[in-house]
Amino acid sequence: MKSSIFISRSLKANSPFQKIKNDGYNIIDLSLIDIKPVAIEDYPTTHWIFFYTADGVRHFFDTQEYSTDYQYGVLSAGTANVFYSITGRSPKYTGNGIPKDVAENFITYEQGQSILFVKAKNSEDSVRNLLSDEMICKDLIVYKNVIKTEIDLPACDHLIFTSSMNAEAYFSKYKYNGEQLYAMGQSTADSIFSLCGVVAKIAERTSELELYGLIIRELS
Repeated sequence: MKSSIFISRSLKANSPFQKIKNDGYNIIDLSLIDIKPVAIEDYPTTHWIFFYTADGVRHFFDTQEYSTDYQYGVLSAGTANVFYSITGRSPKYTGNGIPKDVAENFITYEQGQSILFVKAKNSEDSVRNLLSDEMICKDLIVYKNVIKTEIDLPACDHLIFTSSMNAEAYFSKYKYNGEQLYAMGQSTADSIFSLCGVVAKIAERTSELELYGLIIRELS
């Protein structure tokens, strides 16, 4: 019998995980959090505007215009794709999805400048925390994540968590029962360990392709 897999996000048609679906594995793809926009009143002047996520890009440009007064940066290629689809332009900087590498790039080339982080209210601040001593860091909250109150999931052999809050939502209802655990990023892995005492396999880059590679190696 094929394994069942849970991933804490809705998969798009071009997701690499569709290949696993086509191979007969049962995949439950569902975010365990709701995203609610936060109105943008104003934001401070800055050299850089930086986006962690595609949701940050969408909520920011729902009400704001692209401006040549700023340089724009994003954490990963997936977020860069959304940035381009909305603005028709590529961001000045696109990271590789690893916060440590992104922070080191900014320290090397942009040290001392100001950077505005467009983010969720409960953001893990992965890049900001690494840059706070090297750049003038500012914040703009454009959305907040709220744990869903009603969750009903079948038992799965593999659990893939794309954020700390999704892990928190899952383990607030379900106990660990020997599943193989996977995390997107070290901070999510740390949250999983604090919630159930299990070390998850980690995808360092914030991409589904990296997670896909992890689980393929486990399934093969």
